[in-house]
Amino acid sequence: MTHGEAEALLGFRISPGWTFHEIHRGGELAAFVMQQGREVHAWRSPKFAGRWGTRGDIERLLGPILAQHGEVLTKVRADNQAAHRFVSRLGFERTAEIDGVAHYRAVRCNHARL
Repeated sequence: MTHGEAEALLGFRISPGWTFHEIHRGGELAAFVMQQGREVHAWRSPKFAGRWGTRGDIERLLGPILAQHGEVLTKVRADNQAAHRFVSRLGFERTAEIDGVAHYRAVRCNHARL
């Protein structure tokens, strides 16, 4: 996935330096995870709600980040309750809320053999 393709799906500009990891289901793009260092963010197609990421995807994407950095960071808009539930189920813990954005940190991931 290119930077431009990710921006088109998200609908906003993304600063340089992000790497994009695609997740496919049945030959279709179901989701992607963007990574920069120890920070990650995910986008998923509405078509794949609730079934885009597997245990293997979590291990493949977050395992190397945990191994290299000892933690994974992400952020969630304060009003996005579904995303708060999702990152909490994965093992992220809220560390702060700044300007309507909750900051999360994980030192291990639930549902993955890491």
